[in-house]
Amino acid sequence: MTGGIVSVLIAALSSDDEEERQWAIDFLPHIGDEALPALLSLLRHPLWQVRADAAQVLGQIGSTRAVGPLIMGLKPAGILERRSIV
Repeated sequence: MTGGIVSVLIAALSSDDEEERQWAIDFLPHIGDEALPALLSLLRHPLWQVRADAAQVLGQIGSTRAVGPLIMGLKPAGILERRSIV
């Protein structure tokens, strides 16, 4: 049931529109673990802001399954992206 909602929120997180991204950041943590696969895939997105936003949401969800991918995401990250992950 929430799969469609997750898809809409993930698309919003990848949007060029800052308000859409913020909307997704605000709501995705409420979805919880069901959003993890999509959020984890965004850690490899070509745009650093999308990766940083995904890392922020993963941190808010607090799942231990995200720890490894977040640590791996620190390696190629720039300073602004690292701040979002940490």
